[in-house]
Amino acid sequence: MNRFLYFLMLGALLGTGPTLTQARTPYEETIDDSRSRGFRLFGGPSREGPEAQWEKVQGFVEADRLRPAIRHAGYLVNTWPDHPRAVEAQRLIADLEFARENYERAFNAYQVLIDQYAGMFDYDAVLSQQLICAEKVEKQTSWALFGRYNNPLEAVPLYRQLITNAPHLDITPELLFRIGEIQMSKRKFAEAIQEYDLLEQRYPRSEFSVQAAFRRAEAFAEISNRHPTDLGPARSALAAYRYFLEAYPDSDKAEKARKRVTEFRDYLAERHFAMAKFYEKNMRQPEAALAAYQALTQQFPDSAWTDKAKSRIQKLTPEAPSHE
Repeated sequence: MNRFLYFLMLGALLGTGPTLTQARTPYEETIDDSRSRGFRLFGGPSREGPEAQWEKVQGFVEADRLRPAIRHAGYLVNTWPDHPRAVEAQRLIADLEFARENYERAFNAYQVLIDQYAGMFDYDAVLSQQLICAEKVEKQTSWALFGRYNNPLEAVPLYRQLITNAPHLDITPELLFRIGEIQMSKRKFAEAIQEYDLLEQRYPRSEFSVQAAFRRAEAFAEISNRHPTDLGPARSALAAYRYFLEAYPDSDKAEKARKRVTEFRDYLAERHFAMAKFYEKNMRQPEAALAAYQALTQQFPDSAWTDKAKSRIQKLTPEAPSHE
């Protein structure tokens, strides 16, 4: 081994010996801040302090070497988290990840700023960048074995974090609606209903609450279509459409909601009629059938099946005895 290299390595291990760069004034730490920095022989943070480390980061950026710039900025943040340069370094990490189109990593890097360096950066600008990242993740496509795919569900936790970061932003109702729409697009109807409910409860005066109320009814309708033997979702859909018409009668979706009310009302009435007929014809239980027909006329007085139910009620109702 070359003797100069041998003594250089030995000196690095012992903390003494010749160096290949001009000596700098070392970073002076306070007693409270002093601790083992975990310096490594190869790679890792600069022994010359955070300012030297920052210069190294800037050199990588100027050379358009973004990956090592991110790595060395991370060394600065992790090694000297309380130094003023740490805030700049963390913001740079986020911006460089964004430039490399690693939008989820960029979002999380911006989140570190929010969690660890509150009040030391432009909060609105960082929130704006996080929103862009979340939108990019929602629309981003990736390559898989059988081609390109898009999974907007990956954006849901990012939107939730944004809502946590700034619940009073004007865009928050829209973010809740977006989450609901993403769940709907992936056929997660129960989860979508929860988001729409939350939106309407928190922001009842928002324009997105009107849309959420209608989409909530649509979600129940989808569940009903997928589970036709369960009448619970159909009842919920009917109730949701009726609520929408009562709460937002002037909405441009009102006419569609009225049609859906008629559809679900008649569907449920038909199912009740079929049940009553089953009691009457198959089970030979006229009293149970009579009760079912009467329930139909009470619950769905305007349905297409109401007159038929009334006709059966007349035939099944025993005539009162004559007193002549």
